[in-house]
Amino acid sequence: MHALYRRAAGLTKRLALGFKVHAADAIRHYLYPEQPGRSDLASGEVRIVPLRAGYPPSVVFVRGFLSESHRGPDRWLGANGLAMPGHAAFAAEWKASNLDAVVDSARRLASDWSGMPRSGHAIPKYASVLLRLALNPWHSAQVEARRAGRSLMAALARAGCTDTVLVGHSLGASVVYHALAADGDPNRASGGHNVAIRDAWLLGGAIGRSRPESWARAASRVSGHIHNCYSGNDEVLRRLYRPACLFLSNPIGLGPIEGAGDAIVNHDVSRIVNGHMDYVTNVGRILAVTDA
Repeated sequence: MHALYRRAAGLTKRLALGFKVHAADAIRHYLYPEQPGRSDLASGEVRIVPLRAGYPPSVVFVRGFLSESHRGPDRWLGANGLAMPGHAAFAAEWKASNLDAVVDSARRLASDWSGMPRSGHAIPKYASVLLRLALNPWHSAQVEARRAGRSLMAALARAGCTDTVLVGHSLGASVVYHALAADGDPNRASGGHNVAIRDAWLLGGAIGRSRPESWARAASRVSGHIHNCYSGNDEVLRRLYRPACLFLSNPIGLGPIEGAGDAIVNHDVSRIVNGHMDYVTNVGRILAVTDA
């Protein structure tokens, strides 16, 4: 109890001294300090980085989490990652979270939860753990993905990517989903420019699959198909996504999107993908076997 009061007092002091961010963000920063390797982009900002010259349609890779072994945007063009050879390639960078920080947070939450006493005296401890769950880096990352999705079309238009194939990995798939499923005219979101999306590949997507109407709306804004590539070997989604969503949502990266029409094609790539980050190094192979 005293430790909780000390945390609250420290947070109140920081806010009183002019910590100029939204209250929820202030609490989140207090409980989860910034981790090395976090993106330097502003919230909701999307930066389009050229990777390779070529002919249209351009392929635009939208990253998910940052990780120590997959930092730079050119990781998409590794030995096994070459996708759509001959086509112009870009990376869409946004304020992604560090995967190591999210995993560490999940482990600490699990440890705190399992070690709590089962008595009335544990109420303050329960409140502290629930607060950490509500404001953990996974939830923060989901909010950032939604904001980036709202900015993606305009960023593509500014970069001249008006004839495009999108490839989103992990929370990058969430960015693509929010760009396509947003209400209103997608051309208005792109600043009046006509950004044509031919196809979208979602790899190990960290977004729920139980919204058939929203998925159908997203598919209607793609002239070809939305390809959902999932793997039963993805322990990151299994161990992080579902607990963080209180087991109320199942990610597309673990199974098919159903009931949203023929424009969405599901691909089980478990034979290729043995882990969450395998999608990045094998993106060329994945697109080839799914008829890219």
